[in-house]
Amino acid sequence: MTDNSQIEQLLSDYEEVSISQIIGVELMERMETKFIFNFLLLPGIVTELKTYYKVLSVEKLKLQPYSTVYYDTDDLLTYNQNHNGKSNRFKIRIRSYDAFNTRYIELKFKTNKEETRKRRIEIPELSDTNVIAHQFIESESFLKFSELHETLTNKFTRITMVNKEFTERLTLDIGLSFQHGLQHVEFPSIVVAEIKKDSITRSSVFPAIIKKYGVRPISFSKYCVGMILLNPGLKYNNYKSKILQLQKQCI
Repeated sequence: MTDNSQIEQLLSDYEEVSISQIIGVELMERMETKFIFNFLLLPGIVTELKTYYKVLSVEKLKLQPYSTVYYDTDDLLTYNQNHNGKSNRFKIRIRSYDAFNTRYIELKFKTNKEETRKRRIEIPELSDTNVIAHQFIESESFLKFSELHETLTNKFTRITMVNKEFTERLTLDIGLSFQHGLQHVEFPSIVVAEIKKDSITRSSVFPAIIKKYGVRPISFSKYCVGMILLNPGLKYNNYKSKILQLQKQCI
């Protein structure tokens, strides 16, 4: 079991930023670098990060719950594109930012230069989600809304940090779980870390810090991992090493 109270205590010593202060660091067009490691390493890492990062606080809440519903075609076009590492690929989801009481339909596009471009539009409360999703998806991609259906839900708790120069965001996701229908799998001992910065900002202290703990960057998609774990017959050749590394971190 993980002990979030220790992490909350460590974060209480951080300088705080509000959601309005990090609007300029949303980085809708960005380079992403991911890492996975065991939760037992997190207290030491969070302690070291305090010198370089501030933490997002929403009504004094620094560990914020997220939930995501992914959409795909019947032949799993976006899964296969992501699994195969295809350039110029899409990912479609509705993400709920529970701490902010907001929902967005989001479309992520990975270019052939490994840059991620995210487009999103808020789904107002009591609005018709299907109408908004239909208009947004078909205006932002070649995909047809009528060909999409829910394929996966994931949930996690996120710590969002911004470096003190306000040029980079760092997210730390804990309590990761996946579900679809009656199928469900949890990874309480895993942390998924991600650096988000523009293509101009080259330097980041996080890789050097995490390297001391024996952690290296990894190409990692929550969507692909969840789909593989909940669909045993699914092709996952390119993800075998990632699944093994994920399982190793659970020990």
